[in-house]
Amino acid sequence: MKNAMAVAFTLCIPILLLGCNPKMGLVVVDTNPQQAMVYVNQTKVGETPVTFELDMRRPVTLKILKEGYVPETELLDVEWVRREYREGRYTAGDYVIQGKMQGGFEVRTKRDLVEDANTRKLRGVDEENARRLQDFTTWCNSMVGKDYHDVVNRLGLPGETIEMPNGNKTMIFNQGFQESKPKFETDPSGTVIRWTL
Repeated sequence: MKNAMAVAFTLCIPILLLGCNPKMGLVVVDTNPQQAMVYVNQTKVGETPVTFELDMRRPVTLKILKEGYVPETELLDVEWVRREYREGRYTAGDYVIQGKMQGGFEVRTKRDLVEDANTRKLRGVDEENARRLQDFTTWCNSMVGKDYHDVVNRLGLPGETIEMPNGNKTMIFNQGFQESKPKFETDPSGTVIRWTL
């Protein structure tokens, strides 16, 4: 009997809290990553983390937008507040609401935004480019100390050789990594001493 009463009391807490107590409160929205734009009923309220007032008697539509991420939209109403309460994100207390200190609630919610397909694709391309650049950089570093004929033979690319006043030569190749063209500088004997993109 005591267990049944305890269970009934536990189940009634949200109803008591949300049914009879504060109807007005604060919603704190944060996102990962931050600086997502938050709209309430199509009115911009700011970038995350952001706080706004909520009257549970007047449901609103929350929309979260961030370039490169899937938009999120959710109806904030009594049921939403109850779910947040069950998740442990609801706190009753005194808050400044409508410009004055009064009994109310605060709901703190955080969303992990999901990258959209284009962003995932671009990130994949960027990761591939970074790997290719690393491979190319490693190869160019391995050419330092070698004879410039090795560089020409290994690249297999046409290039231009510029004679420098100090006797060094700079070889500029027509292709490299993306738009960059590798430049290998040699000493007078033809040994590669440095390179740049």
